[in-house]
Amino acid sequence: RAPMSATSEIMEIGDIAKKYPRKARHPELFDVNQVDSWVVPAFQDALSPWLDTGDPTKIDVAALPDIRVDAPGVVSFQCLDHDFCKRLLNEVVHYTEESGFPQMPPNSMNRFGVVLNQIGMRLAFSIFFRRYIMGVGARLFGNASNRAESVDGVALGTDDWGGSSLTDHHTFVVRYAADRDRGLDMHVDECDLTFNFGLTDFDECLGGDLAFCGMFGETLYRKRHHTYKHEVGRCVVHAGKRRHSVTEVEAGERASLVVWTKSILFRK
Repeated sequence: RAPMSATSEIMEIGDIAKKYPRKARHPELFDVNQVDSWVVPAFQDALSPWLDTGDPTKIDVAALPDIRVDAPGVVSFQCLDHDFCKRLLNEVVHYTEESGFPQMPPNSMNRFGVVLNQIGMRLAFSIFFRRYIMGVGARLFGNASNRAESVDGVALGTDDWGGSSLTDHHTFVVRYAADRDRGLDMHVDECDLTFNFGLTDFDECLGGDLAFCGMFGETLYRKRHHTYKHEVGRCVVHAGKRRHSVTEVEAGERASLVVWTKSILFRK
């Protein structure tokens, strides 16, 4: 991919966000009135007290569908509708392989994927961010007055990583395959909280799992705690400073929707 100057990149991103939705394969994905249909009903029900009151403590963590503490500070649950996941990945394939629009890497570590904010989906994902992610972030990784400590007697092992004051998101899809980015070395994310949603199932590829280690700066930060296998629609949440990697894909493809979130107040 040919590099672009800062000026031309800014201009092209603005043009893409305006023009691409008219060429999209699934234009309904860009419809801000369809955001609630992205999530499974049980997840929407679990978040309804937050939606009604704006109080994250009203969220019953145990009501998050099929919630699981995969490792201390690593929590996952069912979230996205499977059909939405299929259509979103199909849209990404259409953009990257068929549309003819400019291609830009989703972040500084991955070469293959799409920044959804840049192709016209920022407004829809900002609604998703405010309506759902902010509530979950506050309840799982917020301040002491908002944060739950356990679910069904199991300690969450989470801490305050700015979840109570999330202000922005960088939302993108990454794709791994044997002939593309095969995996990703151990790293931390450029954010405060990471929400990672499976768009492909673990049985659709060999490899491509998330390997979690300790928190950056901890004594045992190199120790592997858990290997997480993606499931379609399931979201895994962790602090951006949680060290993790993506194991190499040997066959098939692994794709994920990733929402990096930041809190300006927390960073101060």
